[in-house]
Amino acid sequence: MAMQARAAAMLPAQDLERAKAFYRDKLGFTPTQERDPMGGLFYELSGGTGFAVFQSSGKASGTHTQMALEVPDLDAAVKDLRARGLKFEEYDSPGLK
Repeated sequence: MAMQARAAAMLPAQDLERAKAFYRDKLGFTPTQERDPMGGLFYELSGGTGFAVFQSSGKASGTHTQMALEVPDLDAAVKDLRARGLKFEEYDSPGLK
């Protein structure tokens, strides 16, 4: 069965206020959510797409990418994906799982 989910890109930024100003002033985007401390900025665009900007501590290593999937039932999705052999890295972040 194919995974039915809405996806969003995760973008790093060393300076969240500067990133917020860029997306606001240059592209006209307003964050739909802001999470502190270091929780990031969340933007929803048309057609159910969106992206998040998160606090980065330095240059990206280039060894990984990130994508968020929004699913109706997180526990069921994780169980299904683990049954398919996927492994998860879990992090404790305020308001995020």
